Amino acid sequence: MLTIDFRRRNEKIAKVLIWVFGSVQVLCGLLPHASVDFPVELAAFKGVLSWLKGHAWIGFLASSPALVILPWLRRQYGASAEWEKIEEIVDEFRDSVFADIDEDLHYHRVTLFKAHATRLGLRWLGTRRRLTAVARSGHLRRESISSFAVSDNGDDAEGIAGRAFNRPDSNWIFMERLDPPTKSDLESPEGKERVLYYAKKTSVSPEWVERYLLAGKTLPASLAALVVCGEHGIPWGVVVVDSRKSRLPRERINQFSRHTDSLVILFQRIR
Repeated sequence: MLTIDFRRRNEKIAKVLIWVFGSVQVLCGLLPHASVDFPVELAAFKGVLSWLKGHAWIGFLASSPALVILPWLRRQYGASAEWEKIEEIVDEFRDSVFADIDEDLHYHRVTLFKAHATRLGLRWLGTRRRLTAVARSGHLRRESISSFAVSDNGDDAEGIAGRAFNRPDSNWIFMERLDPPTKSDLESPEGKERVLYYAKKTSVSPEWVERYLLAGKTLPASLAALVVCGEHGIPWGVVVVDSRKSRLPRERINQFSRHTDSLVILFQRIR
């Protein structure tokens, strides 16, 4: 699933390619009407221009599909106004939740995950989905954000995001005072017990926690998650708050409801 950073990159690439193929179409449309009367010193170009005039229709036809496909790809995978607005809402919510934080907000984040289907091949095996990040507040390494598995029965749900997605009500799930392990804990039996405890509390595997720490990342000390729904109340994804602080400002987090109506409209436009 694409984050807003990749969508912005795709938007720029699509704009350039549309301009290039559009220019090719204009050039191919003008070439048949171009004059081949060259001065003597440019007579060598006469043959080239004559050849281009005779084959301009090939360039015109070849570039036509690109001008149909590229705008469609841009709408699907580019940074549309809707995606920019979603990113703005995520940043605004983060700023309101952690308004009194003095340290780097890199360690106090809000992430929006979108659910997308994972095909299992046989229908009777059940529906599998993954929650993949599509927006994160002010984060510089969005490509490193984890994804989490969910399922209709909830047995295979991963992380607080997976648990929130399968929750029957629309209330926040809070996990606080988690006492996260550090990379040095991987070297001692007591530390590995902390890894096991953290993994159990946050619904991830011990291997997931170890990979996270070995990558040099800091585990959050508190988490909160809420399922966000689209049209007709159908779950669309999950919003997750994480922080190095042991406690979260619950009253501020519960104010996320003022954004839900706007998100429902935006989700309808980008589906």
